[in-house]
Amino acid sequence: MVKQSVLSSRLTALSKLSDTRFKHQEEMVRVALSAAKEAVTKAEVATEKRFESVNEFRQTLSDQTSSFIPRAEFLAMHKAMEDKIEDLRSLNNTMVNKTSFSSGRDWAFGAAIATAITIANIAVHVFMKSPTQ
Repeated sequence: MVKQSVLSSRLTALSKLSDTRFKHQEEMVRVALSAAKEAVTKAEVATEKRFESVNEFRQTLSDQTSSFIPRAEFLAMHKAMEDKIEDLRSLNNTMVNKTSFSSGRDWAFGAAIATAITIANIAVHVFMKSPTQ
């Protein structure tokens, strides 16, 4: 009987020890689950913020893209500007050529007038001398 009572008391102590261990393990699992839930919540909030940032960036790119000029429209405008520049170059070359001719003609005309005035001065001095001299 003594053996049975010692065995019974040991079994009771072992049972209490096991119950205590299970309670501690349950508490640790509960704390771990709570911490995991909190970590998941924080991760979800961080992910949501990241997605908001990405969506904001996408919206900015979309807004920027909508303000860009389409390639076909740019090429048409560029071609028109090139044509206008070519027309201005042609006009400038024409004006330069006319100005060069005009300048040469004006110079010749000025030289002819200066020669005529010089001849007139010489004639006046030669023919207008007084007979007393």
